[in-house]
Parts: sequence; C-alpha cells; structure tokens
Amino acid sequence: MTTFQIPGLDYGSGESSPEPEEDPVENHMCIDCYSIAMKIVQQTKGTPLADKYLAVHELSSEEIVLFGNALKETDIDPEGDDFIHCDRCNCYYRASCKEHPLFWVKDREPSKNSKPEDRARMTAPAFISIKTSSIPNAGLGAFAEACIPVGMVFGPYQGILIDDASEAEKDGYCWELRSRTGPHFIDGSNTQYSNWMRYINSSRREF
Repeated sequence: MTTFQIPGLDYGSGESSPEPEEDPVENHMCIDCYSIAMKIVQQTKGTPLADKYLAVHELSSEEIVLFGNALKETDIDPEGDDFIHCDRCNCYYRASCKEHPLFWVKDREPSKNSKPEDRARMTAPAFISIKTSSIPNAGLGAFAEACIPVGMVFGPYQGILIDDASEAEKDGYCWELRSRTGPHFIDGSNTQYSNWMRYINSSRREF
C-alpha cells in the first residue's frame, strides 16, 4: 500500500532519539591566587583545575553567555545605569567583561532568631566583620577579614525607597538612584531594613 509522508518529518522506526551529547567543556568562576583576581576558566570536563585557581562557582550555559557582550557607544544611555565599564579593556558591557569578570557575593540571610534591629549587621558575608571604626564619630564600620580579589562585587545596597531629596540629605546613609522618572533614594539608616553595606565608611585618604 502506498503511504503519504510529509517531507521534513522523521518517520523512523519508533525508536527513541539518542540523548543529546553533553558539553565536553565546563566553565568555572575562579580566584586566580597569583593575580588575586576573578577569572573564568574553561576546561575539559573532569580535568582538575591548575593549582593557582580556586573554584568558587560552576557557570551554567545560561550564565556564561552573559559575559563578554560589549556595547557600542550608540547603545549606551548616559543617563542609564545598566551597564558595566571594564577599566582594563576600556569597554562597556551589559553584564560583565569575560576576560576580567565580576563575581557577585550575595548577602547572608539573617537567622530567624536574630533581633530585627540586628538585621543589617547579620547580612555581612563570612569574611566581612562589623566592628567599631577608628574614624572619629563614624560608629561601626565594615572590615575585610581576608584579601578581596579584584572583580568580586557586593550589594545591592538595601534600605527604604524615598523620593524627598531634602530627607535624603539628613544623614549619610542615602544613595541616589538614577531614573528617567526622576531621582529616587535608598535610605539605609534603619538597620531593620538595610544591609551590611550601610556600615561601609568612606576612606579618609585618596589612593
């Protein structure tokens, strides 16, 4: 009997299709212990990393494609704030440079037993401590207990969103957010709603 088949469709024997091959390479976000900087290391799956690299995160295929997407000058909105400048490449990127990547360190979740007023202090990463600052009248400050590699970033700064500029100027805990709809401010003065970044004090010296 003559049968009719639609061109382009697979009329196999009914056997299941072979499983797609796994990607033979894997990408790791690492600390280069020689240069003390973040580095994306690509290698054959199962191959051990070189001794100078300390892996901190395995990048998925969805994550790796976000790196290295350079922007043209015509694509950059000078009033915007959704791009990153790599000072080594002197290029702008939507997410991050692939050769000199950024790695975001998330805040810690405060324990359920902690007091509400201790929330900001409890969000500090494990290698950041909050203690009395030597800067006169600065109160508490954030101190690194280990060397922080180049490319490691923190945040975002947390607090209460306000629109009143005069209110934002009352203390040193507000940061301005650029927006096409006008200025907005994040007020981190209340420790119940802010995070550890409120304790970062400006340096008294320029480097």
